[in-house]
Amino acid sequence: MTKQTAQAVLQRKIGSTVYNVRIYTRPDTGETIHEKVLRLIKNDLKLSARNATMEPLQADWLPERSSL
Repeated sequence: MTKQTAQAVLQRKIGSTVYNVRIYTRPDTGETIHEKVLRLIKNDLKLSARNATMEPLQADWLPERSSL
């Protein structure tokens, strides 16, 4: 088993809770933290694009005094 070390520690407060996030990578992967984050973002965008649906705008969705 390869020992992992935290490459980044982020702290985020949501409401009254503070979250400490540690990002771990294996040193033998050859992937930097920057490359890993970009890969995760690209994968998430691909997944959300695949799941996104465009529904046509219907007249009954518009507010009563809408100029659209």
